Amino acid sequence: MIIHCPLNQKTVGLLDDFAEAGADEFYMGYRNTDISNEDLFSRRFGELTNFDSIESVLAVCEKTVKLGAKSFVAINELFYPENWHDALIDDVVKLSAGGVSGFIVSDINLMIKLKKADSGLFIVLSSTAHVMNAKSAAFYRGLGADRIVLPRQLLPGEIAKIASSQKDCGHELIVINEECPYLEGVCSYCHFPGEESPNMCRQAILYNHLPAGFGYSLDSCGVCALFSLRNREDLVLKIAGRGLAGDMILKDVSFLKGAVGFIDISETEEEYGRKCAELHKEVFGERCGRKCYYSVGRKPDSNVTGEPARPQMVQGVVKWTSSLSYDSLSEDVSGEGGGNR
Repeated sequence: MIIHCPLNQKTVGLLDDFAEAGADEFYMGYRNTDISNEDLFSRRFGELTNFDSIESVLAVCEKTVKLGAKSFVAINELFYPENWHDALIDDVVKLSAGGVSGFIVSDINLMIKLKKADSGLFIVLSSTAHVMNAKSAAFYRGLGADRIVLPRQLLPGEIAKIASSQKDCGHELIVINEECPYLEGVCSYCHFPGEESPNMCRQAILYNHLPAGFGYSLDSCGVCALFSLRNREDLVLKIAGRGLAGDMILKDVSFLKGAVGFIDISETEEEYGRKCAELHKEVFGERCGRKCYYSVGRKPDSNVTGEPARPQMVQGVVKWTSSLSYDSLSEDVSGEGGGNR
């Protein structure tokens, strides 16, 4: 399994440390003030969160290549003004020529235009596209998506079905940090700083304006679900949090690398969950919060690290019921022509 690690202007100095700890890929955002003076390219705000120019991204890319790693650039707002498209395409072509491995995109129109501009571009479909079943995955694969970031509200079995339905498409899971109780692909809350809207997302306000780690949930995790997906060695495991401090990200990478290493030496889901919980205590210095992504079948025992359980914690980022499972849409659709490009 591949570990996908965030970078920002402050943490880029730890690039070698991240790679040594186990990171295989890196992703980042950037600014281009010729297009816009605001941070509107990658759904993340903050002075250090995005790199200041294409040149600074290319410098990072050069370092990742020397480490034998890949670099990805997020251009993943839900949509962009059409008069931005040509400039964004020029940026992408320049970044690709400079060695950037791929681009994280949500805007369908931009994705289509990028593929027309260069059919060889590697496109990662952002989780904001909200792919919840195999037919949706086939649709985006047909538009040119080479990898799909799946939402955190899926069951492991649904993830396996979606991944199996598209043999020539990669799949990525967000496995650490940034719990949100909503389906981000259909979220209607405002996320722009400075807005006076009563519909403003409180999490976004806190994340954008407070120091890293304050006011934002960082203990959400989908690692225990990896045991059910142990046969999917091609899965990309994403660490969320481009705005986080370097020491936090380094712990995330170390924890995830260790958890992946436990998969092959664990005989049961229960055993694997216990090992992950013990590792969590060792790496982060605190017990597993049992805030599980992907609604795993068995959570780690509440006292696995010898501390009292937190009774307010519940499994999953949403409450699941049987009505939320779409097995009929998760079947292999390759024979229906939906997977053709």
